[in-house]
Formats: sequence, structure tokens, C-alpha cells
Amino acid sequence: MAAPATYRVLDTRIGTSIENAGRFDFLAHHKSDLSTEDVIGRLADAAAAVPIGRLIMICHSGHSAEGDWWIKLGKDGIGAWNLRKLRPLAGRFGGPDPSIELRACWIVTNPGGSPTDALPAPRSGAALCHGIADLLDVTVYGSDTAQPGPCGLFWLGSMSNDGLMEDWNDAGSMARRDLAMRGECSEGAWAGKVYRFRPGKPGAEIVTRPR
Repeated sequence: MAAPATYRVLDTRIGTSIENAGRFDFLAHHKSDLSTEDVIGRLADAAAAVPIGRLIMICHSGHSAEGDWWIKLGKDGIGAWNLRKLRPLAGRFGGPDPSIELRACWIVTNPGGSPTDALPAPRSGAALCHGIADLLDVTVYGSDTAQPGPCGLFWLGSMSNDGLMEDWNDAGSMARRDLAMRGECSEGAWAGKVYRFRPGKPGAEIVTRPR
């Protein structure tokens, strides 16, 4: 079997391309009805030949008024209520310590926005990290603050629940005056406290030098 590789997924609410993109980099198109399932399926297909050693998801996070946190990956995204969407990735990881990095702002939070290093509250971002770790039997990393990874596309106005309010691919759009149009992103360095969630292990550990 091939050696495990680093895979990256970028949600198009964040940007339109991945810096130095290669064969293990994928876009999750948030305006496509099947985009969440599609990108997970493409990841699973690729990882059938080359297992995932490290999966970096560059996306927004969000929560409902009730505090249900989710990652905005594709149109529907992933939350505790639809973790089944990730099942195609089960068994597709390899190496001594396979991991998922959720490069989503404030994902390690309880309802109300307070970070946690103890048992996560139900429906919190930390609970979602635990759910992903247990489902896929991998280590999950997330942070308690905004992740300003290098990106050539920034929204300088307000945002809707589903991401950018204008189509940045339309060069004639009025959004042109508010957006840096390049749209090329990478994960960059972590910001804030980084927490590690291990499958089957309650709580989380703060790590000073995540991989």
C-alpha cells in the first residue's frame, strides 16, 4: 500500500483555489446540492489508493440559536446530526497517528462561545470534534479562536449564514470593490489554543506544537 499522504479540502465560502494545489487537494463547492457528499466521496475514492495520513479542512464553522455547531464544508456542512456523511472516510486513514485538522474558527467551543478543555457540552463544537474522532478512529485538532490562514480572498462587508453574499467569480460583480479577487488559500499557522481530541478518550488536551 502507498504511504499515507496529506490531503486538503477548501470550502468555497473561504476561497476559490488552494495554494500549490496537488492531486490530494479538493474543493467543496457550497452552491452545489451534492457538494458535501461529493467531496467526501472524492476523498474516499482517492484514499482507497493512497491513505490519508493528515486531512486539513479549511472552512468556516457556525452554530444555530440552540448552540448546534457545524463545519461549513459544502452546501449542507457537517454537524452532529449528519455525521453519517463522513462514513465513506472510515478505514481510509493510515500511518501511526492519522489526524484531521479542522481549520475552522472557534470550532472548540461550548454553546455561548466559551472554549473548553473539559468534557464538552452537548451540541458544542468540542462535542462535534469528539464525534468525528470516534466515528473515524482518528485524532482531531481544533482551535478556540479565529484562524487567519493565508488567503487571497477576504469579505470586508457582512456575511450571510451560507457564506459570502456575492459571487466572487463574477468579475463584473459589485463585490469586486470589496473583495481581493485572487481567492487562493492555504491553511497557514494555527492561532489560539489548539486542542487534541483522541478517539474514545473523554475531554481534550491542549497541544503546544500541533503537527
